[in-house]
Amino acid sequence: MGYTQDWLIRQIEGIGRCVAKLIFKTSSIEYEIHDKDNYSQADKLYEEIHSLISQHKICEAENLLFKTLDESNLDYLKVAVDFYQTISKFSENQLEECNFSREEIFEGLQDILKIYNVPISNFDLI
Repeated sequence: MGYTQDWLIRQIEGIGRCVAKLIFKTSSIEYEIHDKDNYSQADKLYEEIHSLISQHKICEAENLLFKTLDESNLDYLKVAVDFYQTISKFSENQLEECNFSREEIFEGLQDILKIYNVPISNFDLI
């Protein structure tokens, strides 16, 4: 794995940790469904995205994420960060098979932060 890929992985992980601390006051973000009998729209999105991930349909999952994103609900931010953290753990070969790249993961995560008005400049020193 090249230097650029290592750098991107560290950036993605660092952004996830920073968002967890700054926005959610926790050490990490992992979306959890709390009431399995009463799914929220974010819960449904999470389930759909992870179903697509399991089918290696990352592009479709990302498109669904951006299409259904609710800027007024921070649960969707959790879903988004969880999505990018999950796919960032894919190997280079897995990402290539899915027609996706680490650069796209990093860019998608940055786009989400812009939508939620999370100042990206906070992450310059990660």
